[in-house]
Amino acid sequence: MKYVKFTPWVGKNYEQGFRGKKILILGDSHYCAKECSENGCCYPKCEFSPKCESAEEQNKKLSTCFSMTNDLILKEYIEYRLGNLPPYKDKEKKEKNNYNYLKTLLCFERNVCGHNTTKEDSLEFWNSVVFYNYKQHAQPSWNKTRETSPAEYGGYCIAFEEVLKKYDPNYIIVWGKNAFSDKNTVTEIEYADGYKAPIKEFTVSNETNTKRIQALIVEHPSGSNGKSRAKWHTILKAFLKLDD
Repeated sequence: MKYVKFTPWVGKNYEQGFRGKKILILGDSHYCAKECSENGCCYPKCEFSPKCESAEEQNKKLSTCFSMTNDLILKEYIEYRLGNLPPYKDKEKKEKNNYNYLKTLLCFERNVCGHNTTKEDSLEFWNSVVFYNYKQHAQPSWNKTRETSPAEYGGYCIAFEEVLKKYDPNYIIVWGKNAFSDKNTVTEIEYADGYKAPIKEFTVSNETNTKRIQALIVEHPSGSNGKSRAKWHTILKAFLKLDD
């Protein structure tokens, strides 16, 4: 894929899908304050950073940076669920009792499944889906983001089209409402119990056919509004046509 920088996580059982459903989960952005970033913008700024002494060093750092999505799932979340991570330390090396950013993934999978998932459930779920972050520039931190230009949004759109064509999902679940610049193309749908959620439709074309894929936009599972399992499981179950 020419325009995709942050390689998506692709579960080893994705082609079989989660309960037979090929699901693409769309996050918003990465956060990075590593040595080779400028203002948290890993790409394209660091390609020209004076800190990169050689092309070899530059490519090595970019490769590490662009594996962030895979590393989040494989090296962090799955290890977290297996109980293999050490006590969390922040930048000041102060002990913390939890990995709150990983609990976002746990919250979401439980919203889909509708129950407190076991570690085996977690492995099954994440090994059955694709996870991709829409923005191809990292942000400095969760509460300090950089402004995205219209040209950058255009590049993100092209990159996402590449992802859709390659992985051919049947369902897309979008975390939060900030990923897309064209928010006027969203339609609100009412589900059971009066719950409502917006839907956006994507059209993917290749040489032989055209496919329309619906994307359900949920409240980001890191926020308080995204943590209501009763609401979001009801909506996700209906959208994905799941049986409990």
